[in-house]
Amino acid sequence: MNAEFDFAGEVVVVPGGGSGIGAGFCKGCVAAGATVIAADIDGEAAHRISQEAEGPGEIEGAELDVGSPEDVEAFFRDVLDRHGKVDALVQSAAVQPRKPVVEMSREEWLRVVDVNLNSAFYAAQAVVPSMMERRKGSIVTFTSGLAKTGWYGASAYATTKAALVAFTKSLAQELVSYNVRANVFAPGVTDSPLFTGPNTEEEQEYFRQQKGVGTVEDVVDLLMFLISDASATLTGSVLDREIILSKAAQKT
Repeated sequence: MNAEFDFAGEVVVVPGGGSGIGAGFCKGCVAAGATVIAADIDGEAAHRISQEAEGPGEIEGAELDVGSPEDVEAFFRDVLDRHGKVDALVQSAAVQPRKPVVEMSREEWLRVVDVNLNSAFYAAQAVVPSMMERRKGSIVTFTSGLAKTGWYGASAYATTKAALVAFTKSLAQELVSYNVRANVFAPGVTDSPLFTGPNTEEEQEYFRQQKGVGTVEDVVDLLMFLISDASATLTGSVLDREIILSKAAQKT
């Protein structure tokens, strides 16, 4: 049984759309007919994805520092002025520096909090009012298995990913009467720069053997489900793919 999505006429915004899961999701939405804005602090990467995506939809790349409230406000003001709406916001931007707590500077800690957590607040404040007015919209944030287990040197990343669950669940309760949805996605360990960058070869092999490592392509359909009408009654939930990956790894 094949899943097919039709996003013709929909406007999808993807902060962190220049690489990894965000980039794969942008390409999937374009193939499904959506108008996609791929935003990334690496503007060149975002524009490159806009050139690689194929399908009946349209895509544009934009440079965006999600950790800057001024940049986020200006970015969404421009998107709403030009497109008139945002139907789906998928917050895939994240950083994961590895450094023990006693060695991490205050500035490094706050930068992770800004990019991974505060960015969701900034974006919600910028786009949610228009969704409430239209009584339509879907927001997806990302959590991680490290939010539950922790990891050496990953205190800032794990903390922000845990906090995003509480933030998104609370946001969902505030928006449910407006027919606007907010859900959390736990993609499991996925072969992307956010996985290969911070982890040593030994750590990567551990995850492959113990938890399983999925591909970006495996994740895209689940994300598309979360913003589609197929999940119209789903809000305030955590869709956890890590359980599936862990069971698969145990069988190999």
